[in-house]
Amino acid sequence: MEVTADRLAPETGPLATSNTFGGGPTAEETLRATFDLAAVGIAHVAPDGRFLRVNQKLCDIFGLTRDQLLQYRFQKLTHPDDLAADLSLLRRLLAGEIPTFSMEKRYIRSDGKLIWADLSVSLARDDAGRPSYCISVVVDITERKLAQEALRESEARAHLADKRLAEAIATIGDAFALWDGDARLIAFNDRLLDVWGGRKDLVAPGAQMEAMLRAGYRSEMGDRDIEAAIRRRMDMIGKLPEDYEITPADGRCFMVRERRLADGGFVTVYTNVTEMKRKEEKLLKAEAELQGKVVDLRDAQRRLESMTKDLVAARDAAEAANRAKSAFLAAMSHEIRTPMSGIIGFADLLLETPLNQQQHRFAKALSESASALLTIIDDILDFSKLEARRVTLKRIVFDPQQVINSTVSLLAPTAQSKGLNIETTPDGDLPRLLLGDPGRLRQVLLNLIGNALKFTERGYVRVTASHRRLGGDRVELRIEIADSGIGIPADARAWLFTRFSQADSTTPRAYGGTGLGLAISKELCELMGGTVDYDSEEGKGSRFWLVVVCDIPSAKTPTHEHGTEATKENATRSLDILVVEDHELVRTMISDMLAELGHNADLACDGQEAVAAVQARRYDLVLMDAQMPKMDGAAATKAIRALDPPANAVPIVALTAHAIEGYRDVCVAAGMNDYLSKPVKLTALNTLLARWSAHTPSAPQT
Repeated sequence: MEVTADRLAPETGPLATSNTFGGGPTAEETLRATFDLAAVGIAHVAPDGRFLRVNQKLCDIFGLTRDQLLQYRFQKLTHPDDLAADLSLLRRLLAGEIPTFSMEKRYIRSDGKLIWADLSVSLARDDAGRPSYCISVVVDITERKLAQEALRESEARAHLADKRLAEAIATIGDAFALWDGDARLIAFNDRLLDVWGGRKDLVAPGAQMEAMLRAGYRSEMGDRDIEAAIRRRMDMIGKLPEDYEITPADGRCFMVRERRLADGGFVTVYTNVTEMKRKEEKLLKAEAELQGKVVDLRDAQRRLESMTKDLVAARDAAEAANRAKSAFLAAMSHEIRTPMSGIIGFADLLLETPLNQQQHRFAKALSESASALLTIIDDILDFSKLEARRVTLKRIVFDPQQVINSTVSLLAPTAQSKGLNIETTPDGDLPRLLLGDPGRLRQVLLNLIGNALKFTERGYVRVTASHRRLGGDRVELRIEIADSGIGIPADARAWLFTRFSQADSTTPRAYGGTGLGLAISKELCELMGGTVDYDSEEGKGSRFWLVVVCDIPSAKTPTHEHGTEATKENATRSLDILVVEDHELVRTMISDMLAELGHNADLACDGQEAVAAVQARRYDLVLMDAQMPKMDGAAATKAIRALDPPANAVPIVALTAHAIEGYRDVCVAAGMNDYLSKPVKLTALNTLLARWSAHTPSAPQT
């Protein structure tokens, strides 16, 4: 049957008559007003989904006029992922299996925005009991859902902060306790249990310090003077900061340092100074025994006290230096690489300009010297990461012969400058693909082949590869580098792979280098299940070989390692690029590089300017510095990804001086598409732009 507006109210009965007493609205008019003025969306919907009647609130929810909405079926406005569930419930309702149904679902407004709604549906039947129309009530809950999502994110951040706090506390070398303003234990490390004699019944989150003291004192001093001792201890909290010593019944001695926090709580650090106290006691005993026997006893005592203070100071300084080491290395990497980026970048640009022979020689020497300095810096960073056991190996599918070939190509200019050729002998049986860390393998090859070139003035440098099956999917890859260079003395074997060592004390002056390369190479190969070794005869050359263990990838293993040789192609068109960099020198250098490569560059000094620029016009690519004031690169990227299309889809490449393992993952997690490490080389920048020009459509000027 056809459903019309006239069927919204009963046709007979008292509700269909006028108000007898005041001539007020009829029941039908009241129902119509209730329908039209309701604070929630209401609709009468045909069994096939057509809107038969809608109120103004529902029109507002969908962003349509009443006439427009009556042309729709609810299926068109329903989010595709929620449609199947909605239709399933509707079929059950029409079949009489359920009297009503409710669900949370998503709709898509006319302007494309997503909204969340609570939907409640009941069914009106005609006089014969057949389904006539559905009565749908729609409540917009979008703000509530957004608030719930924000709450989940906030809880996740809080959970992560708590986890990091717990991890940080666990690494503290001394016993550590964190208390709230009411002297309740909030957080602690396992060493605190040692201070309290392993009493897990006392040391627990939420434990009151007063109760802990009462139980601890009772086990040490019985009931005598317990309350007075507790009062003295609790009174000390009000006098923070405070340093004092405690001596449990077992004879140990702890130096206690307490400091007040801004929220009224406080922290307590217990340092075990038992051994130091014993040494002090021995010194005092020795002093007593020497009284009257040595004329200059007082001078000796002063020397001993000074020595003790120096030892304590040296210990504290060493501990502080160790804690600061990682932070310093990260800062050193960033602070050195940023100006190095300017030096190398401008040297590259200078070499692309018309120069006379002398100027070209100077510019090339500048570029090569800066690159050599960067190699030394990278060696030092690798040495530190290996020493701290913080090197993480990747598992990537790669072509071993291609890694060898690309490494040889990188070093070919050095060989040519000395009149040498690097001979390679391909192994026809070498597996086409292996699973391992090609980046670290290439690093070792660069060092070994580079050393062969460095110490060979005439003759040859030869690279060969072979492999051996180990069983299952394991393969032992062996690469040999032989040369006709100066060779290595026999007595150098004992310390050749020792850090900061070279075969001859005159080597740094004659050939350069830090003495770290072979040590780093050997440790990297050992991490990859192999080693580095050699044989040599002084004056007749050397033969080094590296061995690493790799897996043979399965057919399902994704391939990530593509060719690593620098492409000679240029971008297929001129790109509009936004350069975001707080360092003026680097910003200018990258702008000049882009101009040299035929691209257009706009400049921004920080993340806030970058977000505003992307909103103002469309770019083909954004080069985003990671570390900036006001808003850093990660925050700016997240802000851009939150913009409306198409601005939120602009490719973003991280541009950073960080050389720390895992930083690429940080950039990707922030929403960036690629990564370019400083110092920026002109060839590397050109390669990146050529790659991205094939992925980005031409951006219209706005």
